[in-house]
Amino acid sequence: MKTFSSSAQTIFATVFIGIMSVLVSGTVSAKDSINNSDTTHIDRTNSNNATQTFNPKLSLQDILAATLATQGRVDLLNLHQDNDNERSLVWLDSSPILSLLYMHNQTEDADKEAQLSVSLPIKSKLQREIDALSTKNRERMNTLAQQQQELYYSGLIRTLIWDYQETDILVNAAQRKAMVLTELLAQYTQMAELNALPQYALFLLQKEVNDSQIGHLEYTRKLAFTLKQYQQLTGLKSLPENTLEGFTTHNVELSTAQHPAIQALDLEWQTLSQAQQGQSQSAQAWSVQLAAKRVEGVNFSDNQIGVGVDIPITIGHELSISQRNELSQAKLNYSVTRNQLLTKILADSQTQISEYDFLLKKQHLLDKNRETLEKLELSITTMLASNTQNQVVHIRNLIELFSAQTTITLNQLAINRQIAAINQAQGHSL
Repeated sequence: MKTFSSSAQTIFATVFIGIMSVLVSGTVSAKDSINNSDTTHIDRTNSNNATQTFNPKLSLQDILAATLATQGRVDLLNLHQDNDNERSLVWLDSSPILSLLYMHNQTEDADKEAQLSVSLPIKSKLQREIDALSTKNRERMNTLAQQQQELYYSGLIRTLIWDYQETDILVNAAQRKAMVLTELLAQYTQMAELNALPQYALFLLQKEVNDSQIGHLEYTRKLAFTLKQYQQLTGLKSLPENTLEGFTTHNVELSTAQHPAIQALDLEWQTLSQAQQGQSQSAQAWSVQLAAKRVEGVNFSDNQIGVGVDIPITIGHELSISQRNELSQAKLNYSVTRNQLLTKILADSQTQISEYDFLLKKQHLLDKNRETLEKLELSITTMLASNTQNQVVHIRNLIELFSAQTTITLNQLAINRQIAAINQAQGHSL
């Protein structure tokens, strides 16, 4: 075994102390274990952007409210105006009809007649019931539209928040890697000048330093871009510190059936069915006529008033053949569309839950590997500071160690992110 000079050994000792200080200061803390009901917390104490970007007082619900205020909440109806108009038409099926009639015979002593009548189309009981349901349906439709808008913006917020946190981890990991390798490069440059280190090791280290700096630059750019998108969407300058969401994997079918998209489709069919029912014979309006008549003759005059009612009589089917066919086709389209949408949402939910279970199992194995990595870290730093010739191997091992540590942290983040993906798939907004 080749031994190095005392100067080289002094440099190696310096390398050992420097690397250990950086590695220890850059360690990312997390829980030692995770189970199906636990979530992990990513420590941001080492993040350069933690103080400026993350706000502990900001909740996910606050962000959604700010986004709706910034982007504008959908409002399909002006309910107050609609209700005012409907009060005047609660009994009338359409506008009244005024009729004027004047009759005068051309002979000298003929009678003269003048008649005034008003025809009032009165809604049937069935039509009034349908109108009342239609009013509730419109209000419900507006509520569902707002829920779908909230779900849509929740998806955008979730994506941006978790993209930012993932990129933040990669920025810190690249920075930590660059710090260690840069310090190592400075020491190895001195070793190369003393011919105590092969040039190949120095070139390899220089390449890794450059790669880590490029990675840090790219991740920093992506981090700033993601933050800008978040700020434009929400109108906020900071992100919430606590982004964990609660969820349950039970009753997936029930959660899927309550998805806003399913409820909106059900309401659409209900509205269409009621509209068809409003065209039935039983829903036809009654016609009430109020009439006043004056007759003037040579020796007399007479004033008459009267009232008449036209009541439709239902004979045969309530709907015509074409109406029944149209309703049957609409019901078939609704059933097919609902089953397809329900299957898609259910499959998406189950896929997200399956991915969550996979990440939990993966984290369990990664946690077992955590102790090994800690021991490996100590061994690598010791070998880098020793008088061995296999420095290239140790450098590669150190780089792989960085990747393994980052993988653990990213998987912890992925578990929490997957919970948000499950909630989004099941139609739960923030």
